[in-house]
Amino acid sequence: AMTLDIVAMMFDYILGDDRIPDAIKALIGRLQIPVLKVAMIDKTFFSQKQHPARQLLDSLAEAAIGWDPGEGHEGGLYLKIEQLVGDLIEQFVDDTGLFQTALDHLRAWLADESRQAEAAAARSAETLRQRELADLARQVAHDEVESCLAGRPVPAVIRGFLNRHWEVLLADLHRKVGPDGDAWRGAVATMNDLLWSVAPKLDGDDRKRLIALLPGMLKRLDEGVKCIDL
Repeated sequence: AMTLDIVAMMFDYILGDDRIPDAIKALIGRLQIPVLKVAMIDKTFFSQKQHPARQLLDSLAEAAIGWDPGEGHEGGLYLKIEQLVGDLIEQFVDDTGLFQTALDHLRAWLADESRQAEAAAARSAETLRQRELADLARQVAHDEVESCLAGRPVPAVIRGFLNRHWEVLLADLHRKVGPDGDAWRGAVATMNDLLWSVAPKLDGDDRKRLIALLPGMLKRLDEGVKCIDL
């Protein structure tokens, strides 16, 4: 009678914990009879805190605290607990080793779930980091183009090309090589050359410079637009 009372108190304590969802409480509550049998068979049940049956109850309760009821009865944790409880109810007669087996299975499953959650978190963090880098690259590229355009009388077609297309190239280069990379500096220099090339040429020196500049500049422009599939 005393054993029965103590086991009942143990389950009352677990099932009275508001942090454990009711659906999981119902599953854990089904273990009362198997645990009572263990307590009757194995007198070390009360004296050993590391007894597998006690550890199993603790582990089930602890895992349940983090369970999202929104997962429903098809959620992984619910199905795992349901399976372990069902196996114990069906198979346990007097072999207390079944509780150790169930405990090992639960711990292995929880460890695997934890690894998967950590991997998913790492992927999410990397995705967020890449998104932030992309946003930064777009902003830096936009600022660079606007800085070059500021105060210059630029034909609309050139302004549109730089805003819509060359800015995309600059953002891509910023992500890949950064603002100190040769490719970034070359793309900025090409943009400045393009802007200078469409400005009025007032003397012979400017016209000679333009003639010398055009072949290389056009080649760099061609390479740039190919990089963005334009």
